[in-house]
Amino acid sequence: MNASFKNFISIGLLAWLTALNLAVAVKLSYHTQDLFEESVSFLDKIYNPVAGYLYFLFFPPAAGKHETRSSVWYATGLLQRNEGDDVKQSVKIIKNDIADQKKVPVFNPWDPNWRGFIGSNLIVIYEEFRHLISEDVQMRDNTVGDSYRVGGENDDVLYPSYSNPALMRAVATGWTRWMLNDSNMTAAGELYARKVLDLFDRINTLSEFNSPTYAGFSLYALTMWIKYIPQSSLMGQNGARMIEAVWETIGNLNNANLRNIAGPWERTYGFDMNQYVAILNIYIWSLVGKSQAPGIDQTWSMAHADDFEYAPLISVLAPDHNALMPKSVIQKLVSFPGEYLY
Repeated sequence: MNASFKNFISIGLLAWLTALNLAVAVKLSYHTQDLFEESVSFLDKIYNPVAGYLYFLFFPPAAGKHETRSSVWYATGLLQRNEGDDVKQSVKIIKNDIADQKKVPVFNPWDPNWRGFIGSNLIVIYEEFRHLISEDVQMRDNTVGDSYRVGGENDDVLYPSYSNPALMRAVATGWTRWMLNDSNMTAAGELYARKVLDLFDRINTLSEFNSPTYAGFSLYALTMWIKYIPQSSLMGQNGARMIEAVWETIGNLNNANLRNIAGPWERTYGFDMNQYVAILNIYIWSLVGKSQAPGIDQTWSMAHADDFEYAPLISVLAPDHNALMPKSVIQKLVSFPGEYLY
């Protein structure tokens, strides 16, 4: 075989492998790709590749230190982008976060809900990108911390009414059951999902009602309900209708002229979503574009800008989430229909 033909074969093989890598990334819509690229580009600037962590963005007194939760969100973005040493850095982050779990009692210098954020994110990484990471990383143990949390015990507040961590707890427990074929975890996941559903079905909404930040986290968890949990489960059966119902409420309270969601809110960080980053800002950007979403062009400069670090993870799940959006809600996100009562 002559050298030029060998080179031709090598180039062809390289092109095929490159195309294969690109093909296995989650296919994103135009608006979601824009969100993804801007958020990951921003996170590139605050990443410390030596430590394998993002710098702590939100609290000025923490300048120079690193953060676990947002680093895993960034790791998801690196695996989706998959350029240069992205996979290598993502694996470093994953190993760091798993090694740094706290296995001692609740509510000391950390937030126990981060187990839910990080644990559920690791599920997404396993489901979407395990072909990119080695088996030893895939199968590392993740502490089953939430299984031992009970609202009211040891000052814990993880009740079913605490919507966003409750929804994440249910999916993490249920998914682990299906992976390990553990009947006890099956029962635990379904029982917890039933408690959350019973509260939701009272008035067809989340207990953390209309929260621009925490409804967003709940939508993330509910997307995992429909994407990773079988239809035989309560979660698989009910996740889609819950997402649609949450967005119907958001659509009815959204003012597209002001690019803002009106109250009442169960939890909020401000009255104007153009002044701080809420998770719903990110979802709306993914759905209808940055120009229609709350916020300013320099997203990283807004209050609560650390929640923008969540955008890569939302982007990866966006195709499944956005497919459930009622057209009537999409219309309300881009055009105010005039005064009405709700």
